[in-house]
Amino acid sequence: ERYVVGPSDQFAVVISYSPSAIFSLTVSLEGSLIVPTVGEVHVSDLILSEARKKILSEIRKKYITGTPTVTLLKPREILVNVTGTVKQQGTFSVYATDRVEKVLQDANRKMLASGDMFRPTLDVVEWPENASVRNIMVRRRDGTVMRTDLQKYHATKDEQWNPYLREGDEVFVPSKDVARNVVGVYGGVNRPGRYEFVEGDRLTDLIQLAQGL
Repeated sequence: ERYVVGPSDQFAVVISYSPSAIFSLTVSLEGSLIVPTVGEVHVSDLILSEARKKILSEIRKKYITGTPTVTLLKPREILVNVTGTVKQQGTFSVYATDRVEKVLQDANRKMLASGDMFRPTLDVVEWPENASVRNIMVRRRDGTVMRTDLQKYHATKDEQWNPYLREGDEVFVPSKDVARNVVGVYGGVNRPGRYEFVEGDRLTDLIQLAQGL
């Protein structure tokens, strides 16, 4: 219900007829899926469930009997630009099923010597100490700006705080003042400690970050 279809997504289309036909199809640069014997179906910018429904509807216009199926076979790769307080700024290739946190892990990844001859290096993700994890900004190609809050996402599992990435996204990680941009939550909570403060936080938000009463 949240994955948005786009060019280069690969679909498996099965038309149960006599004999059954199985096709591996790729969404074109113009955003269409060309289904043999059925025709062109525009699916770009539709969520996956809508795209599947539209493709099946076009198939059933031609094949009245049988049970056709449509499955996303392989999500497309997209390019996302990351700037701000990260180990490596630049453009990263990720899948359209990845969320903001994934590209930030890539931007903060580094290789360390392990001292093990069979595994000479270790792949480590290490965030800068002064990097914000609650006030990350994502700018979409249409100009929409969204705030990503990774601590709140992990505390609440609310997907709005760690959205799926889209083509052309720009992710900016601001710095935080580690001495001032904090609040402390202590006492009868599951995870007492100091948390990054974001303008607009309510008491209930902080209790959520501390994993509840």
